[in-house]
Amino acid sequence: MTDARLRATCLGVLYACTHSTHAMATEPETPFFFGETGISSLGRYFAPGIPITRQLTLRVPVYLGTATRSETIEGNTFDHLTLSDSASVVTDYYLGDSGFRITGGLSIGGYDLSGTVANPTLNGRTYTGTFDINITQNQTIAPILAAGYQRDITQNWSMSAEVGARLSSYSISATGQNQLNATDRVQFDADLQRVNDDLNSIRAIPFVSIGARFEF
Repeated sequence: MTDARLRATCLGVLYACTHSTHAMATEPETPFFFGETGISSLGRYFAPGIPITRQLTLRVPVYLGTATRSETIEGNTFDHLTLSDSASVVTDYYLGDSGFRITGGLSIGGYDLSGTVANPTLNGRTYTGTFDINITQNQTIAPILAAGYQRDITQNWSMSAEVGARLSSYSISATGQNQLNATDRVQFDADLQRVNDDLNSIRAIPFVSIGARFEF
């Protein structure tokens, strides 16, 4: 091999090694695990997670929500305590490097609202007295679907937003009908059943979340 040909071969090998090392150095590292925290219509939450591939991650959001309030719905004033403690196991699929993601998984737990209402109106009829009301999520384990967006702030920190729904419905129960006469008790139960029929026709419980993530 001539000196010129030897020099050319050496330069080619050196060039290939240099660019290979440069590509390895600049390729983004996959984090070992991450933690996310934020606020949601489901309550405050934190979510540990691990990457499976560069486009697929596994998260376990845990929601902690307790609220005591008074609100008026269709002319009925409720004084109630709402519990929304729950957890989810979800998989995020990222659409390339756009930051957008599609999420699917299962949710465990859900809403439980208990309180009182005075002189409630059901289907246009007003019933005199104070009644205990309980509203619960029908399915304790429910599928969850969501779409979100994540934006990097620094190498380790990012912000995310998400909208989605639990595929479940609510039901309502009441006590206190014994203070009504027999005719009104029958009518009250019939009106309450109509309310439940309406609630059961709503098969999704929407939510929205915003949070911050740190990658370790």
